[in-house]
Amino acid sequence: MAKVKGIRAIDLIAAGVLVAFSFLGSKFSGVWDWDLWLTITLLVAPLTRKRWPLPTFVVLVGILVVCSLRTEITIACILVAGLAAYIVRRDLLHPSRTIATVIFLLGDIIGLFAFAPGLVDEDVFKKFIYVTWSVTLLVACGLMGELRRRTLEAQEHALEQSLAAQREEFEKLAIAQRSHIAREIHDLVTHSLTVIVAQADGGRYAGCEEAKEEALASISKVGRESLQQMRSVVTFLREGEGHAASPSIGLTDIAGLVQQTVRSGLAVSYRVTGEPQPVSDSTSLAMYRIVQEALTNAKNHGTGTAELEIEWKPDAVTMKIQNPCLDRAQGIGLGVNGMRERAELSGGRCTAGPQGNNWQVLATFPLGAHA
Repeated sequence: MAKVKGIRAIDLIAAGVLVAFSFLGSKFSGVWDWDLWLTITLLVAPLTRKRWPLPTFVVLVGILVVCSLRTEITIACILVAGLAAYIVRRDLLHPSRTIATVIFLLGDIIGLFAFAPGLVDEDVFKKFIYVTWSVTLLVACGLMGELRRRTLEAQEHALEQSLAAQREEFEKLAIAQRSHIAREIHDLVTHSLTVIVAQADGGRYAGCEEAKEEALASISKVGRESLQQMRSVVTFLREGEGHAASPSIGLTDIAGLVQQTVRSGLAVSYRVTGEPQPVSDSTSLAMYRIVQEALTNAKNHGTGTAELEIEWKPDAVTMKIQNPCLDRAQGIGLGVNGMRERAELSGGRCTAGPQGNNWQVLATFPLGAHA
């Protein structure tokens, strides 16, 4: 609802309606006429109840005490009573709300029975009718205020739950992004540094200038490729999901990856069976990174040889990388967990562990309608 200089438009409308009804049966004879001040009260109270609910309620109760001592109860006085009942249930806080409600209703009953000039000479039955009517009116107005308060509280609670759910979703997204970046950096840095270190060591002990030049050229090529991929990761950090990390590598680059690994000193037997099929970009990247990580582990923990087999079937593609291993702790670390996560995010699965004297990585991705 719109506001006019800090005052809500709904409160202005409510004040206008109450003032309009207060004119019914009121006769203003001068500035000090009581009905005039009741009308002014009905104009001001709706505008002050939100900011000063308790003082507003106390003022209304004081006015009602004066009204109870008059011989004539006007429509304006009834409106003031209803407004007070509404405010006590709508705007006061617990426990003030409960205490004020009890005092207000008891005061209404006692005031009408014992002090109202118009009812002093009436019999008990007639007093009971008037008190019942008055209490019913106050309860009805109070219930309106209670309903309004609970409705707004329910809306606020729903909004808080929605915001909490959004925060949780944002946190999950942030964790997923951090994990994605961690996997990219781990795979990129681990493989490139392994190749660079291997080529550098080979170049140092090479017996001819041609071998040294070849090692330096390989280091330069791996460094440039790694730099390009690292720039892609940095761009992903800056621009978020609108930019895919490492978009320039994938399934078609596995052959080049194998050649690069062979030049670093790992003898790789590479075989592809079946008819290759199109895969999504995420699956293509996952397959590349899994092969990259597995070959890097084979280089660091194996005996110098590895086997890579990619088998294409109508419903799935399977990659198997295995190598003789000397270090039984090869499967412990971020790399193996990263391979599993990559496969799962692309709808596949990946296992890594010892198979006899070999360490084996087995990854399967669904294809076509099974993806």
